[in-house]
Amino acid sequence: TQYIGEIKIWDLSTIRFTQVSVVNLEITIAHSLEVFKKKNTLVVAGEYKCWKKPNQFDTMFLVDIETKDILSTWKDRAVVQSTQKVRFVKGKYLLACGFSNGFLKLFSCDKKFNCIRIVKAHQGKINKLHVTRINQHPFCLTESDDKRIRLWNINSQITALRSWNFPQKTIIG
Repeated sequence: TQYIGEIKIWDLSTIRFTQVSVVNLEITIAHSLEVFKKKNTLVVAGEYKCWKKPNQFDTMFLVDIETKDILSTWKDRAVVQSTQKVRFVKGKYLLACGFSNGFLKLFSCDKKFNCIRIVKAHQGKINKLHVTRINQHPFCLTESDDKRIRLWNINSQITALRSWNFPQKTIIG
């Protein structure tokens, strides 16, 4: 996107890249994109900035890639800074989101956004999050402006396992 809300989807499987789709959304800055390939959907998280609407909510869109229809939106007072898919079992995914107010939220995204877990993860905004699997179990790392990195166990609850503090400097992803 270049301040016009245009999201282009490309097929990178061949030497010559092919544009698959173009989706136009009411968004000026896309902070994060996530594709759910099996469901043929795209999550776009970002913000809408306009001089006339300074209190506009920040938004996530769930878009059908083929039809370009918006299936669902999520409006929040905090900016979604980072997103990543979380695979619980084969073929079943959730979406982890780090917000500018320090919250970590977990969503199901079948045909609409459904927030299923929330935790106050940091005192500052969550700049980055990364989900990984160890022995088929999902874990999440979050990095924040509060100069901490935290490791989370993602199960029926979101449980903090470890925290590392870097008081000397701000971490960049």
